[in-house]
Amino acid sequence: MNKRTARKPLKLRPVAARRKPRVRRIVLFEGQVRRQSEYFTVELESAAKFTVTVTGTGNVDLYVKLGRKPTIYNFDRKATGPTSDHSITYGSAAPGVYHVRLRPMAGLSEVKVVASILRFHLRQ
Repeated sequence: MNKRTARKPLKLRPVAARRKPRVRRIVLFEGQVRRQSEYFTVELESAAKFTVTVTGTGNVDLYVKLGRKPTIYNFDRKATGPTSDHSITYGSAAPGVYHVRLRPMAGLSEVKVVASILRFHLRQ
């Protein structure tokens, strides 16, 4: 093969080395959570760093599961505690539908739920 027809090998470089990574933020919910759990879904078409963040007042717990709704006993990841400030991160989330559950623990909670997705790209 000459230089014109030779294929270059695939080079894997960190996204940050090429340019600033592209993060997509989606507000899933903003408002009051009362007595019942609130459910949301996020579909990832390809592998990505995926984070769900809850901020606000009151006390809610956060559960995430790939493929089906999470319960308090059946989940992939959870973040619990006496506040509404929680975060769950998947370093390299598989493609699929992620189900997010907010479970109020005491009274009325005013919260904002944001999903952040950082795509991975390969360049030749």
